[in-house]
Amino acid sequence: MKCWYVSMNKLLSLIPDQLDVGIIVLDNDYMIKVWNGWLERLTGKNAGQVIGTRLADVCPRLNKKIYFRIFYEAVSYGKNRFCSGALHRFFISPANESRCAAIRQNMLVQPVQIGDERFILIQIFDITGQHQRVQHLKSFIDELTINHQKLKASEETIRYQAYHDSMTGLPNRLLLMDRLNIAIAHAHRNKHCLAVLFLDLDHFKYINDTLGHAAGDLLLQEAAVRLTSCVRKSDTVARLGGDEFVLLVPEITELNSVSIIAMKIINTIIEPWVYQDKEHFVTASVGVALFPYDGEEAGELIKNADSAMFRAKELGKNNYQFFNEEIYANNAGKLDNRSLP
Repeated sequence: MKCWYVSMNKLLSLIPDQLDVGIIVLDNDYMIKVWNGWLERLTGKNAGQVIGTRLADVCPRLNKKIYFRIFYEAVSYGKNRFCSGALHRFFISPANESRCAAIRQNMLVQPVQIGDERFILIQIFDITGQHQRVQHLKSFIDELTINHQKLKASEETIRYQAYHDSMTGLPNRLLLMDRLNIAIAHAHRNKHCLAVLFLDLDHFKYINDTLGHAAGDLLLQEAAVRLTSCVRKSDTVARLGGDEFVLLVPEITELNSVSIIAMKIINTIIEPWVYQDKEHFVTASVGVALFPYDGEEAGELIKNADSAMFRAKELGKNNYQFFNEEIYANNAGKLDNRSLP
């Protein structure tokens, strides 16, 4: 938020030479956050003197219940209020008090939403001999809002790019490790089992070498879509790089459910892939590691699932293998969660 105050003050600093308008911005405690050059010239008080002080201490004429009621309704209920100089004469006293009898000022009080906070924007218009251009202030407020929205969108884009693969839009290694560590903590606390499936596309290099890297990129994007269709919304499909993908399947109670997912992946990947009006075929080798049997840390589980995947390749590719086949054989596809540590 501090950087937003800086941006706001920078924009406000452009106003005085263009508009004959005094601008005050208050926070919820009626402390002055902005005091522009027009007010400095009128009152002889510079921004450094007044910012951070209470409005009532700087502008005695505004230290009245009627005005604080207006300020309260602006910040609490989002109400706009216009106070006419015909009734109130003026609101901000000039440095030369002899001018008080002659000057007239209008005051417009508006709420301004910046991020999660609401501020009070007070605009003082000298109507002694001029007509004010309120529309310019509206444009200024709109500019503040647009800049904030751009800043927020930019931050969200940067955050997304940091945690997702640019090729497929899938979570990347960083986000996978974060989710896997959370899933491990949850599984340990609730005596659950989880599975990590490490997948490698067979013959992907052949596709790249014969059809080109553009075709390989399209194949990776298609694989991402197909893999996502094989799992639940609560599961994670991530791309580590190249043709390597990892699936995180938390809260499993039966090994058979993992086998079903692995077979679904193999059968989905082997379906024909059309490129330039021709059908092409690739297969997948899948390795499976289980928490806590094959490891209790994220890196260890991924490493062991990778090892099981290489065994699947050695056995002819287009199949899946558990890191520890004895678990499946001894439990007949069932997991006894009561025995988990």
